[in-house]
Amino acid sequence: RLRATLARRKEPISMLPYVSKPDRMPNMAHASPIAPVTKSVESELTTWLTVPNLLTLFRLLSTVPIVALIAAGYDTAALGLFGAASITDCLDGYIARRFNQRSALGRLLDPIADKLLTCSAFVVLSLFQHHHNAIPRWLATAVVSRDLLILAGATLVYFVTRNSGFRPTASGKINTLLEIAVIVTYLCATPFPVVDVVLSTLYLILPISIAVSALDYLIQGSRMLRRPCNFTVGLPKGSTIRR
Repeated sequence: RLRATLARRKEPISMLPYVSKPDRMPNMAHASPIAPVTKSVESELTTWLTVPNLLTLFRLLSTVPIVALIAAGYDTAALGLFGAASITDCLDGYIARRFNQRSALGRLLDPIADKLLTCSAFVVLSLFQHHHNAIPRWLATAVVSRDLLILAGATLVYFVTRNSGFRPTASGKINTLLEIAVIVTYLCATPFPVVDVVLSTLYLILPISIAVSALDYLIQGSRMLRRPCNFTVGLPKGSTIRR
């Protein structure tokens, strides 16, 4: 019995947490793809060049010419380019899901491109007026303030919980559609002045949508801050970590 006790004392002590099932440490090559240890720098570099990311990059780069065209008074040309950019917003998500081309870069760039495009359009349409009244500045301020609030909240949640999994809400998607509808309707008002009636109605609906969607994201962020961190990410199914 004394020899067995001494033999056990000579065994190296593992500082890693005990994994109950299986009896050995998990093979990290087969770990969950959301675990940070399973995705190498090389795999990140090979997945950034995808069709969805190129579409998102086009939408991001098209912001500058759209703003320039609106400021110069070329509403029809700006409408065509903005319409093409808006179509890419639908295509990139569909292609990423349909052909399994999701990437970390895409998850980062897609919301940035959307918010930069819409916010820039609202700001320039509220400051420049060539053919008819500009978009109310209070409305442009509300649009930009909402996006800045969401960005600040997402940054806070990430630094506190290391969780970047903000999910788009139904109210957020509706709000994005309404913002695009306001921009498209405004640009259409130059060749078709009859749509001014529709524009006035959108001015009344959009602020309500902004408030509801901002509240939804605020609730989601507060829940993520209260949610405990998941230390079992990347372990085989059925495994638990004992503390």
